[in-house]
Amino acid sequence: MPKIVKPLTDTQIKNSKPKDKMYKLADGYGLYMIVEKDGRKWWRFDYSFMGKRSSMSLGKYPQISQKEAREKREKYRKMILEGINPSTATKAKYLFKDIALEYLNLQVPKRMNKETKTGYVRKLELHLFPFIGEKDINAISRLISYLS
Repeated sequence: MPKIVKPLTDTQIKNSKPKDKMYKLADGYGLYMIVEKDGRKWWRFDYSFMGKRSSMSLGKYPQISQKEAREKREKYRKMILEGINPSTATKAKYLFKDIALEYLNLQVPKRMNKETKTGYVRKLELHLFPFIGEKDINAISRLISYLS
């Protein structure tokens, strides 16, 4: 049976003092505060995604308040339920659509006329962008099929 953790109170956070070692103050549902030996405090969130344990920093206290940390935790928990890894979702993404359009705007004008370029953009909009336009370029790989 899982351990039930009482949420931290503002008084507990403010009264937490540095010790000889770094220690954690649990807030529940994977959210906790780390108190360092020098007195710095920061929020972390532990979660499990596709069977793999992960952890991410939510920011320093008091820049990130207890309320903000809890809101971020809930946002990330919803992302996990939707099948999205919060660690990769919060990183900057390079979408296929953005890179393809940037390539056409920067590289191609030197070699082709405006009508041809417009035709390529239209083909991308019709055939590729609906399927992979909003995907991170690093998440796209080629499909290899072996015919026997």
